[in-house]
Amino acid sequence: MVPQDCYLIEEAPHNRLRTFVEVAWICSTVVGIILFLAVVTLAFWVKFWSVSSLSAIAATIVLMPAMLIFVIFAILFYRALTTYKVERATEMIRNIDMRMSFLRSGVQKIYDEDNRKQHV
Repeated sequence: MVPQDCYLIEEAPHNRLRTFVEVAWICSTVVGIILFLAVVTLAFWVKFWSVSSLSAIAATIVLMPAMLIFVIFAILFYRALTTYKVERATEMIRNIDMRMSFLRSGVQKIYDEDNRKQHV
């Protein structure tokens, strides 16, 4: 029954669609904020165009540092998130390798003990 349970766990929808969920989350967050900043820029142009085109350009220039800060933050955040996931996966693989070596040494030990008993 255990192998079937493992199969069911691996085939669970949240595991199969994990990549899509992460990509959707990244796209919705990043694209959503960029579109919001674009709408704010467009609102500046609509609002200040009647005053003067120089006012619209100045408002856009004022918004550029906010967009730059957001892009830098997004890059650093997603880099940190990716680094954490890679470290976590590496730790899991090391843990699995360690368990496998313990299992192999235990199996080898039992196999050696059985062979000694048969030869005596």
